Amino acid sequence: MTPTSVRSGASTAQPTDPRCLHCKEPLVQDDIWGWMHEGQRYLCRDPRTGELLTQAATLI
Repeated sequence: MTPTSVRSGASTAQPTDPRCLHCKEPLVQDDIWGWMHEGQRYLCRDPRTGELLTQAATLI
């Protein structure tokens, strides 16, 4: 994913199926804070226990 020039006014290409680097859950783009999980939370959940983790949603 290569960003385009800010001066040209073109937008950055978005992945077709964005996933979180840490928990592999689907992500959506929030206009203010960036990437968040589809479940409307910024922090990851442990896939085995469901426990909230300290890692924020990070695009792969």
